[in-house]
Amino acid sequence: MRLGDQEIDNETRALETVASCRSNDPHVIALAQISGARFLCSDDQILQRGFKDRTLIGNPRGTVYSTAKSSNFSSTHWRLLHRKNICKI
Repeated sequence: MRLGDQEIDNETRALETVASCRSNDPHVIALAQISGARFLCSDDQILQRGFKDRTLIGNPRGTVYSTAKSSNFSSTHWRLLHRKNICKI
């Protein structure tokens, strides 16, 4: 799936005015909203909170993988990758 830059830019600008989007990476949230991606690999705690926020990423909610506490890829993380609702497409 190829997404247009203009669509991502428009959604990013809209997110910059939304109080619940506190991340300095609103383009990541915009990309997830438009593409349907629901799995984020990041150690950025503010971005993680935004990605898990139902008002920003919902139906299904976003899931986050982080190496902040452990760099091991656990069985829990493996199961996350095999979820059927991790992306719309």
